[in-house]
Amino acid sequence: MDKHIAEGIEEGAQDFGKEVEVREDYSGRGMYGDTTTALIASDISDVIVGMIQFAVNMKEAEDDETIDLICKTAEHLRTDQMGLGIVVY
Repeated sequence: MDKHIAEGIEEGAQDFGKEVEVREDYSGRGMYGDTTTALIASDISDVIVGMIQFAVNMKEAEDDETIDLICKTAEHLRTDQMGLGIVVY
């Protein structure tokens, strides 16, 4: 996941009181040592709320390029379980 997108989603989630954290250099199952930026949350819905709020913020800023990148990110999201939480990358 693009770091800029992950940070925007984190901020959007926090606007709604959701706890979402950006983690850099995440290596998930089947990534064979490759790393990416990921989001850590208690539930996937927290990430979705953050993604929607980030898109709304970008619409207000008339940043269509970032909105397109948010949509492309949503199409390719993957998840793993982390104990009691979830990682989205």
